[in-house]
Amino acid sequence: MKQARNGDVAPLPVTWLHRVEAVNAFEFCVWLGRQPSHPTVTSQQAAAALATFREDLALGHFLRPARLSEAILERQAEELSLRHTARHGFRTYDLLHVASALLLGCDTFWSFDERTVEARETRRLESSSWQGR
Repeated sequence: MKQARNGDVAPLPVTWLHRVEAVNAFEFCVWLGRQPSHPTVTSQQAAAALATFREDLALGHFLRPARLSEAILERQAEELSLRHTARHGFRTYDLLHVASALLLGCDTFWSFDERTVEARETRRLESSSWQGR
């Protein structure tokens, strides 16, 4: 974070897809916290996390709003689907995530979803600077 605040690294691009995913992820944590053997996350904690995410996005130090043409994103995701989904079973969200990274020219790819990492690798996006996380 210090490097981001100092301008030593470029802020991460955040599209509409990431914003929707953040909202859902925080709310999912609330639901998951009600299940046995999962840490409790309250609605208030989820709201605070979302507020922090939105503040970080507005400040632009670590995150930056990014826009992609819907038509271009659709074409890129469709191309990925036609090339890889029948063989690997990728979900639409996975394809949109990878397509967004490609179109934004990202040099690092982060995901906790193994399928998304596999989609990235299938598309030959791996290099020393791309990381599936």
